[in-house]
Amino acid sequence: METKEKIYRTASKLFLEQGYDNTPMSHIARELGLSKAGLYHHYPSKESLLFDIIDYLNETNFLPILKEAEKISDPEKRLIFFCGDIQK
Repeated sequence: METKEKIYRTASKLFLEQGYDNTPMSHIARELGLSKAGLYHHYPSKESLLFDIIDYLNETNFLPILKEAEKISDPEKRLIFFCGDIQK
């Protein structure tokens, strides 16, 4: 697993368990086996880490769906693609 992906997964896990405000960078670094300075080498702040996590999740989860939806020209079929068949 790539270093940044490992950081994203670890930080996300801690944010979910402890809450964003209750998760200092030192906890994330410790969980990763890094020094606090080592983590700050990758991210200057916890906020920048959070923004990168959001970007990563959008790129890996949301953008592939959008790319598939762009291929559907019919608006109703595109909506069904996004929402599923709600008439089931």
